[in-house]
Amino acid sequence: MTHPVKWFSSKMEGAPILTSGYNAEDCGSLAALLKTVLTLGFGSKPVDSLVYDAAKAEAKATFQAGHSYLQHQIIKVEGATDNTYNGEFRVSAVSSTEVWFKLTAVPAGDALGTITMSIPPAGWKVKAESSNGHIIVFEPGRDVGNVMLRVDNSDFPNPNGSNTSTNNNTGARGTSSSYRAIKARVESVSSYTDIDMYDAEIEQRWPASHVYATEPEWEIISDDAFFYFIIKYARSSCKAVFFAGYINSVRPGDRYCFLLNGLSYWSQNTTTGAWSNTSWSAYNFGLRFNTPYSKNLISRGHHQLFGTETVIFRNNMDYSGSLLSHPNPADNGFYINNQPVMICENENTYRGSLPGLLTPLSGSVSYDNKTLSELPTMPNNTVRCHMLVISDSATWSGGTNSRPYLHCFDVSDSGWRA
Repeated sequence: MTHPVKWFSSKMEGAPILTSGYNAEDCGSLAALLKTVLTLGFGSKPVDSLVYDAAKAEAKATFQAGHSYLQHQIIKVEGATDNTYNGEFRVSAVSSTEVWFKLTAVPAGDALGTITMSIPPAGWKVKAESSNGHIIVFEPGRDVGNVMLRVDNSDFPNPNGSNTSTNNNTGARGTSSSYRAIKARVESVSSYTDIDMYDAEIEQRWPASHVYATEPEWEIISDDAFFYFIIKYARSSCKAVFFAGYINSVRPGDRYCFLLNGLSYWSQNTTTGAWSNTSWSAYNFGLRFNTPYSKNLISRGHHQLFGTETVIFRNNMDYSGSLLSHPNPADNGFYINNQPVMICENENTYRGSLPGLLTPLSGSVSYDNKTLSELPTMPNNTVRCHMLVISDSATWSGGTNSRPYLHCFDVSDSGWRA
């Protein structure tokens, strides 16, 4: 079987590396990462042995030299002579040298053949690519709309032609010692003719480097039409979330429900939003709820006419994980709101919901980078947890004491497009 929803991490086997640099030669790293994760897959590794573990009623793959596959991720097995072992599976358990996963049927015996394990892609397609791979146009893996995603991770200049000017700089790089950064130009595009010929629906900036961050890390949670990109960067070394793709629309035949967010500040060589500062302005409003944010945009309104619309995310709390004390004092419980996060145009027109996003009612940093399964109220769901910073001066205390909020992403097969 195939699994439509997958999560990818910089900690996984053979994961692509996002640069921590800020020079011209560091441009292109984000485009390459997205291409690998969304369309190619990675982490192929020969399996030393693959047997049926009758005690667990699961397959067990052994890698004598060790591996970096993670529990709950999706892996792909190929090359076994018994086809029962081949296909996509969710990892149920790992040790330093072994990987267990549940098969769809009991095999006749242990596996033979030249067997490999890898991490399959999210299922997007490359529509076009520049010769150096720094500009890529991605399209969903299925026909869901008229909009595509264009990522320009080249060393593009700012409008006045200088990449080091402090005047209105919206180029790719900040090059002085005070303003080191790389940002990609990310656009939703329609009426596509060529890699440089299209109608731009939305234009945003995404961080394309881990500059200043300690322990660089990234994750992508995706199906074949929408993904969340989570990245740690800037002096405060916090994680922010960026997203692109087709929402769950309430409008029948909606061909333009493509959502794209971005950084609040595009300037590279100005103090506002500088990654070198321990400031909230280096990040974005991301997934703050019930508050308008000019960088949360959808390609065309419900009327489908030209022009973008600002959207607001509606929830029972302004910040995910902030409604209750943690753990809940009455029963030491941890509760997750499993209702979809509503997307509204102009604050009062219900357009649809965010794929796969769940909002815990309380939060703790101990949940960061954790994957939870078989929760009492959600036995069929597997959720991936992240503490994501929200740029809000009212709650920001700076540096490592900045206030993050817990978000949960449903990485199971049933909860993404429900």
